Amino acid sequence: MSALLWVLNRRHRHGLLRRYGIPGPRPDLLDGNYAQLKENRIEVMERWIKEYGKVFGYYVGDIPYIVLTDVEMIKQCFVKEASTFHDRPPFPVVVEPFLSSIVGLEGDEWKKVRTVLNPSFSASKMKLMTQIMSSCADATLEVVEDHVKKGEVDCQKNPNDPLLLSVQTVFHDVENSSFQQVIRFPILSKIISRLFSFTSFGKMTTRVCDNIRHVIELRRTRQSARTTDMLQMLLDAQAGVEDSTKVTGQVKKLVEDRHLIANCFVFLIAGFETTASSLAFTIHLLAKYPEEQDRILDELNEVFPEENQELTYDGIQQLKRLDMVLCESLRMYPPVILFVSRGRECASERSSLCSKLRWHCAN
Repeated sequence: MSALLWVLNRRHRHGLLRRYGIPGPRPDLLDGNYAQLKENRIEVMERWIKEYGKVFGYYVGDIPYIVLTDVEMIKQCFVKEASTFHDRPPFPVVVEPFLSSIVGLEGDEWKKVRTVLNPSFSASKMKLMTQIMSSCADATLEVVEDHVKKGEVDCQKNPNDPLLLSVQTVFHDVENSSFQQVIRFPILSKIISRLFSFTSFGKMTTRVCDNIRHVIELRRTRQSARTTDMLQMLLDAQAGVEDSTKVTGQVKKLVEDRHLIANCFVFLIAGFETTASSLAFTIHLLAKYPEEQDRILDELNEVFPEENQELTYDGIQQLKRLDMVLCESLRMYPPVILFVSRGRECASERSSLCSKLRWHCAN
């Protein structure tokens, strides 16, 4: 009897989008449409767009997702009504550091942390990190030049590089059986969350976070030289921004250490492979189309005419051709596929996007 009730409830939940007139592929009882997406996400999504139009829905387990490919609706969601649609869907497994990161926080706590993090990505702060970026670029050129002299192609030959293994473990284990079981049976979420630290994914996450925590302590005790990087900017923001509301007689900081560690972890995971693959594909395209190399070189010589002239943030902003090449490379070989997701109850009285959705699905 319990199994029958579960099946009926599952089928009822899988009928939610249909009841609102939103088309989409038929979901599987256990996985929803998750198994289909795992095959080849880009091809599957393109097929669904052709078949169901600019607005359609699918399920991950029994959780409904609405896909918007209409440009005006996307602007409505991410620009005009960004204050309404800022929360992301909950993680299948509720664990740190994801819960305290900018992609896991919700409501007022998200707004407070975002307020502190935003200035760290301003143009003035990016200018302060130009020297670090130039040093990274110099290191990349040295590695490439060294391999060119030796007639070698692969710059990364160590498959056991600690950082590479850490990032690969994170992305590999996201698709493992534990997460799939949570998608199939959400009731297992609490159990899997408690066992998370014993999984390879959990152990690697703990290791990375412990390293971040150690670096933070070194920075605070001045045991390491002050470096103008993203971590230092977050530490400065934490020390300089405080909440005027007093809790038990003390001023409460907007950003706690758990927020710092969580967001440093997310920045590392999100930025490592995406940056590496973007640079690799761009270099590949420049090697394939040498005429573009010449155009970019001419532009560089025009903006930075002096020999060995230091690259500046303002000067880089003038490299329009280089920007076009990077954008085309990202279009052809995007490091992040699919879309940015938002999770929020859509109340028509406060959201015109909901009205547009209803009108679109009705017509």
